[in-house]
This record gives sequence, structure tokens and C-alpha cells, in this order.
Amino acid sequence: MSIAASVWPGFDANIYMGGDNVIFWDPLAWTVIYGLFIATFLTLIVVPISFYFITKFKMWLYSNRAVKYNKEVILQEVLLWINI
Repeated sequence: MSIAASVWPGFDANIYMGGDNVIFWDPLAWTVIYGLFIATFLTLIVVPISFYFITKFKMWLYSNRAVKYNKEVILQEVLLWINI
């Protein structure tokens, strides 16, 4: 008889489906899955769209601010800023 044949009957893999840990691992698995889904959604969709709208709002805000002043006043401020 070979060594593998004599060892095989005593092999106990201790593989259980379910058990006491299912109460812990099932909700944890769902939490990880949905957490990854929400993080991906935020990263790929919400953040770029919000960046786009914030940039567009800033451009609108600064363009309206520049229209209020005369070009001469803006030129004087620029010249004062660069100390000419």
C-alpha cells in the first residue's frame, strides 16, 4: 500500500457550508459589494459632473464681474497689480 492510500482516509478537510459565521459574512459581503458600487458611481459620474458645473459657475461669476467694470478701470487695476 502506498503512502497516499494510507493517509487519505484520515484526511478531514473541515469544509463547512454555512455555520455560525454566516451571520457575520453575509451582510459584510453585501456591504462590500454595494460600497464598491457606490464608490465607483461617485468617482466616475458624480465627481466629474459636479466639477463641470462648479467650473461653469465660476466662469459665469467672473464673466459677470468683469462686465460691471469699465475697461479703463480694469486696465488701471492690472497696471497697479504689476506695479507699472
